[in-house]
Order: sequence, then structure tokens, then C-alpha cells
Amino acid sequence: MMETISSPASWTNLLYLAFTAVVVSSLIYIKFFYVDIPRIDGIPEIPGADLLAGHFYNLGKDHASKAELWSSKYNWPVFQLRMGRRRAIVLNSFDSAREWIVKNQSATLDRPWFYTFHGVLSKTSGICETQVSVVSCSRTNKSAAAATIGTSPWNDQTKKQRRIVGSFTTGPAITKLQPMLDLETCAMISGVYYDSNNGTEPILPHVYQKRVALNIMTMFCYNTRFSSVWDPLLLQILKDATTIARCVSVPFECSVLNS
Repeated sequence: MMETISSPASWTNLLYLAFTAVVVSSLIYIKFFYVDIPRIDGIPEIPGADLLAGHFYNLGKDHASKAELWSSKYNWPVFQLRMGRRRAIVLNSFDSAREWIVKNQSATLDRPWFYTFHGVLSKTSGICETQVSVVSCSRTNKSAAAATIGTSPWNDQTKKQRRIVGSFTTGPAITKLQPMLDLETCAMISGVYYDSNNGTEPILPHVYQKRVALNIMTMFCYNTRFSSVWDPLLLQILKDATTIARCVSVPFECSVLNS
């Protein structure tokens, strides 16, 4: 028996079995565990995906145009694809986007809790009260995480704060805020006009638009505003807000106005 196990043929067989086991395990892992979300039943998937890259290389450099071509070719207003280990759902018609994002917004809303952003960067030891302010809090096992309403995880606390903010954005409430809105609108238009020398010099108007959103929030919460688009504090806040919004996948304007 010992001689049989020690023979070269036996070792070759063992190595072959080990290699086969590794290959099979790798295929099982790639098939069932490699992708963050398994294939979603009921939603068609674009054929021709690579084993590891998925549809990443098929998308090319212009993802939107390629998705439009796929939608026309297969006549699928909604389909799924895989970009590496990430699965994505493409909504390629107005009706499908309205059905998914508007009618079923509670099911498709993605507000995850991030350890680094909510648990470390926004960590606080105090207990926050529900109020219209820049800070909102959500309790965890070990600490309280604070973030803007636009970037906080979707929970009962955030829903309550959004209802409070919504009460200040109704028609009658906006009518009361008309003088402030007129001031900011006039400041934006006059700033663009004079800084561009009556349109003869090129400028970037985005900072003026962002100042409107930020000034509305600061006037609303703190009764103060930024009079110059070159204010260092204003530029730093805009830069930080854009960075945070990019990390949590929410638009900047939404992040500022909801904070």
C-alpha cells in the first residue's frame, strides 16, 4: 500500500485532483459569490458577458450610447448588466424610470450606512435633537453618527427630519421666504453680469448657482449669507460638500438644500 501511494502516478493523480478541485471551487465562487448581487430574476441580462469583467469592456467609452443601442436592439426598457463584480440595473425609458424611482422610491432608495463616513468622520458623542439644522443623527450600537440630512442613512430619524424640512418648503412657506429668494436671485444675476463685464469676459457660472443654494440654507438656519463668490470659507464649504456628495452618490445641490 505504501509503495502504491508513493508512486509517481499516484502523486500525479493527487495533483490532478487538487487542481480540479481548485478550478471547480473557483468557478463556483465566480458564479455564485464573485458578484456583489446575484442575477436578479425577472430582469433580462445583456448576453455576452465576460467571466470576470462582465459587460465592462462591451460598454466601451460611451456607456450611455451603448446602453441605448442595447435597449433598441433587444427592446428592453429595463435590463441588468455586470461591471466586474458590481451588478447594475439600466432604466432606458421614461416610464420605467418613473415606475422604479418615483412610484417605488421606498424600495429603490439607497442610503447605506458607511463605517468611515458615518462612523468615523461624522462621529459624535452627543445626542442630537430633531431640528432643522445642518446636523442629523442616527444611533448605532457603539456611537451616534452625524451627517447632513442629504447624506445620512435612510431611517426613521431621517424621515422625520425630512418631514420637518418639507413643512418649511410648502407654498405658503415659500411665499414668506420670497424676499430672501429675490435677494439671492438678484445677487446671482448681478454677480454674473458684473464679473463677466457685461458678458465680454468668460466666467464659470456654477459657483454663483451653488452660492444661491448655500446662502438659502445658511440664511434659513443661521441668518447669515456669503456676499462674495470668492470668499475662502464659501469655496471650502463647496469643495467639501462636493467631495462628500460624490462619496455617497447624491447630487451636490440636493445635499446642500437638504442639509
